[in-house]
Amino acid sequence: MSSELRNLTKKERHVRNTIGTVHQFVDGFVEERDQEQVEIRLHLLDEAFSEFMKVRQKIEVRLDEIDKERYEAEPGESAKARSAKLEAASMQRDADNAAVASEVENLYCKLKATLERLRVKAKENSLVTNSVSSMSSIKLPEIKLQQFSGKLRDWIPFRDAFHSLIHHNVKLNDMDKFTYLRSSLFFEALQEIEMIELSAANYTVAWNALENRYQNKKLIVMPCSDYS
Repeated sequence: MSSELRNLTKKERHVRNTIGTVHQFVDGFVEERDQEQVEIRLHLLDEAFSEFMKVRQKIEVRLDEIDKERYEAEPGESAKARSAKLEAASMQRDADNAAVASEVENLYCKLKATLERLRVKAKENSLVTNSVSSMSSIKLPEIKLQQFSGKLRDWIPFRDAFHSLIHHNVKLNDMDKFTYLRSSLFFEALQEIEMIELSAANYTVAWNALENRYQNKKLIVMPCSDYS
């Protein structure tokens, strides 16, 4: 093995070990302990896979060159026979290379998809936590509210319940109503009004934003199986 190929093989082994480390992280993932590492592991995985593809391409080129050097013409061997021998060796080499690349690529896609799901979940958990935290110091009458995550099939029941309990409640001012509204939203629905400052003047702005986003009668009347 040439020194160049030896160095390339060492690099490939290193990046595959890095991908293997991410694999171990995913397999042993514990949300309370590992949630903050998800973004870092995603970045590490992408970098390792990108480096693997570059190194693997260089290895394949070098192996092709070595095969050509190895299968020199034998005494009395015709050009046709040598060409057939080289073609057979090349086909076998291509199959071996494809197997290595496919194994790593399949693992990368599996790990990437899992980490992306974990990242989305971590973000959603953070939104809920921040919402609860922002409400913890506000003392309001206890009213059991229906929660709304942004699923269209839940919009009408949520809207009607919120209208009855909060929106048309003359005992509550707009600041109180906005506070109740934020506490009853999570995930996608909360993101719709998250950037609107919590104030009495902005209650109507926030409620209108939700209606503009979810008050789509054409979608609402569709069967539940047709939307999330």
